[in-house]
Amino acid sequence: MPTFWTIQSLEKWKEFESTGHLIANENFIWPEFITAYEWIIKKMNERCKPCTIPDVKYPIWAWYQYLPGKMRADLRSKALLAKGKKVY
Repeated sequence: MPTFWTIQSLEKWKEFESTGHLIANENFIWPEFITAYEWIIKKMNERCKPCTIPDVKYPIWAWYQYLPGKMRADLRSKALLAKGKKVY
């Protein structure tokens, strides 16, 4: 199975450790992105097996390769995390 990368809070990491999966919290989705989320859900349902985990409405964003030749994101980039935020 390939490795996928995502940027999440420490709380989300602990949730993953205890449950084995991540569930997106729609309270953290910016309103201007809801249309994009709805579009990607439609496409995922057309192309993939539908999710069977209860209470899952939105996907967690992850990537296989961040940029050509770079698998992981550079966490020093200002666009990815708030200053001083720890990642695990």
